[in-house]
Amino acid sequence: MLEGRCVNINQRMFLVNIYAPCDLAGKRLLWDELKQLRASNPPGLWCFMGDFNSIRSQEERSSLSQRCADPLGISEFNQWISEMELQEIKCVGSSFT
Repeated sequence: MLEGRCVNINQRMFLVNIYAPCDLAGKRLLWDELKQLRASNPPGLWCFMGDFNSIRSQEERSSLSQRCADPLGISEFNQWISEMELQEIKCVGSSFT
């Protein structure tokens, strides 16, 4: 995790680069660790970026191997995003974020 200061609003900023495991149990563990990380640090702006290796909806899956998404995993990931109050920022020039 990198920590810095957003100068124009004088607020702390935390950048966290994520590479998630493929299995749902590993993802759940990662999501819990990220919740704890955020809760145990001072308030500020948080940016979680990188490979969450999770999909928010069935329509985002493109390959044949990914079309059998686990609805429970999708639901849990969306719940985690809501609890963490995250906002998705689409990656320009890429179909994946």
